[in-house]
Amino acid sequence: MVDRYSRAESLVYEKFIFGLKHLWRSPVDESGRLKVFHPEDQFNPPLIWDGLKNPDLPVHVEVFSVRGPVPDSALYIGFEVKDEERKRFYLERFMRVSPSPAYITEDGRVIWHHRPMYHPHNELIVYAGIDPNDLSDLGADVSHYLGLGACSERYDFNKSTLLWVPPGFVHGPDRITSFRRPFKLLVIVPDHPTVIEHGVLEHPPDYKPLLPEPCEYVDVRRTRLVGPKPTDPLTFPRGRLKEVSPTVRKFAYSVDHAWFSPIDESGKLRVFHREDQINPPLIWDGLSIPGFPFHVEMYLVRGDGTDFYPNIGFEVKDREMKLFFERLMKVSPGPVFRAEDGRIIWNRRPMYHPHNEFTFFVGTDPYNPTDLGGEVHLWLGLGDRSERHIIREPSLVWIPRGFGAWTCLV
Repeated sequence: MVDRYSRAESLVYEKFIFGLKHLWRSPVDESGRLKVFHPEDQFNPPLIWDGLKNPDLPVHVEVFSVRGPVPDSALYIGFEVKDEERKRFYLERFMRVSPSPAYITEDGRVIWHHRPMYHPHNELIVYAGIDPNDLSDLGADVSHYLGLGACSERYDFNKSTLLWVPPGFVHGPDRITSFRRPFKLLVIVPDHPTVIEHGVLEHPPDYKPLLPEPCEYVDVRRTRLVGPKPTDPLTFPRGRLKEVSPTVRKFAYSVDHAWFSPIDESGKLRVFHREDQINPPLIWDGLSIPGFPFHVEMYLVRGDGTDFYPNIGFEVKDREMKLFFERLMKVSPGPVFRAEDGRIIWNRRPMYHPHNEFTFFVGTDPYNPTDLGGEVHLWLGLGDRSERHIIREPSLVWIPRGFGAWTCLV
């Protein structure tokens, strides 16, 4: 095993770990202040990892912290991009591949303006609660529109929820109200190196902004937009606009669609043992949702702990978890096993997959998105050829198919 802090040799597998230096840009400025569009902005600048900044990375991931109710900006409200680092990245890279939401005005300014949109790739949007006592509670009421114009449908929810946006499927705007506590918003493009956004001008007929206009905005109705005009091959891989009624129940999955609820019938956390500091995950995938082509897990780490105990397993006694693990054992050789006496045992081991896996470690402090809040010890590779990597900042880890890995959270 190679330990990055006890041996000076280079690490072969470090190329699979993407930290803060691999982001599109830092979410904070030199003084440590958040880079926001306007003083009332309640969306943290996102952590974004993708193939535009990291050519070997085959996915796009955005992580937002939502700190309060968000002014609606889908009708006519845009914001001038004044941050030079962000402006340069949009002009030099992003606007060459994506038709929106960054635009060039006739007088040379760069404007950020979100509209209802579709993509030529799949997109997963996860609204994730971060209450350590109830991961299922989002902490706010959200309305998200799915579908184009008059065909759109509004989906309302207040629990942690995953939205699946297939290629060519219009979605947005969304609306966040009745805010109670901060939560995470994750945008995942699982099958393309970067997000490609095609904005449309048709809005849901019943959509009306609820909150006051933010300060320092640009009225795009009175602004002539002349670009971008991307021609990059990444822009049109597949998937065109689909003018169909969405029937939102097909594409919106609450905690009721997850493998199992993170809390039991009595309101207690489902844990394997009393000292367990890792919340039971919310898991959405094709086992619990027939026809859903992806697998998403979301954990909340509450304290020092580990996900791996050499030679130690835990008997699954919870009835709901037990029923689902019976299904899991039909398709996966681990980490659930059946003992000779019929008991179901959970035992995490170093592992590999016949598919890619992307794991991202992010903090929950809504005012400091660059603080992970702990250390992660991550082993990559098999046996004596493995390397230990210590992660102290928000990071994305790519585990290619057939590649061994295991984690110890500290």
